Amino acid sequence: MKQATRSIITNKIQTSLHKRDNLFVLGMIQWFRRVFHRIKELNKKDRFVFNPNDFKNVKTLDVSWVPLLEWKPQTGDSHHIVILSDTLAKLKRKYPPCKSIIIIIFLGICFVFVVGIAGAIPVTVIFALGSIILFFSEPTLINYHVTFDRTRQKYFSNQTIKHSMGSMMLQEGSLNNVEAIQLLKKELSSRSINGIGYEQVTTYELNLVLKDKTRLNILNGGNIVEHGIQQGQQLAEFLRVPFWNVFDLTSDKQLEERQSQTIGYIIIVIILVCFSALILPNWKIFLEFLHVSLKELI
Repeated sequence: MKQATRSIITNKIQTSLHKRDNLFVLGMIQWFRRVFHRIKELNKKDRFVFNPNDFKNVKTLDVSWVPLLEWKPQTGDSHHIVILSDTLAKLKRKYPPCKSIIIIIFLGICFVFVVGIAGAIPVTVIFALGSIILFFSEPTLINYHVTFDRTRQKYFSNQTIKHSMGSMMLQEGSLNNVEAIQLLKKELSSRSINGIGYEQVTTYELNLVLKDKTRLNILNGGNIVEHGIQQGQQLAEFLRVPFWNVFDLTSDKQLEERQSQTIGYIIIVIILVCFSALILPNWKIFLEFLHVSLKELI
């Protein structure tokens, strides 16, 4: 329908010019289409490729923008930031880990089986057995949480992390040494839902950037990107530090370039409109011509 309308208006223009050379007018129509298409391309957010060198904040230049961790440990969907007061916040688990629940159920079944064979077991033995299980369990899967205390200007975890990536995760340090909160984008391969083949999954990594340019992981491997953005913004506001969000693809330099180029193309459009108003024989044809051209923006 749209193509047919353009063809009808073009035929009207050709007829109204009484068989004069209409290459100039048809050329202007093509210019309108190209300019409008270019303006739409300039305003697409996904056309920008993140480049830390484009940021005005020179502190981003010395910081690595390569993901710190691999897929594990996955804390992105299981943990969240809880603001307890103006000076106290915690990174804690939203719900008990499935792996731990399965282990506890399995041990409970084994325990019931042993009780059925050996008879009654003292309560002290039960508590001792439970304590041993919790002590040797992996802390990132049981009860890992981090406290951010602005009164003491410290952050600290509830226990030492025994995970192989533990040295890259939050354990203890000074909040005065925090430079910014960094949110990275990661494209990972994950097995598809039907179990056949793999598919690309967009996930995120939330890091704490220190003043010596080293990084410590806060959240990793979350499937809900909006959750990572929300948590990063919330923690950055609490700590009163910048939030370097890689998902906000329009950096300072790119935004300036987009604005200047858009203004330039708008000026070209105005010039083309003026020329078309002069070259076309009457206002009715001009308005029809302009109407068809402006549809390129829709």
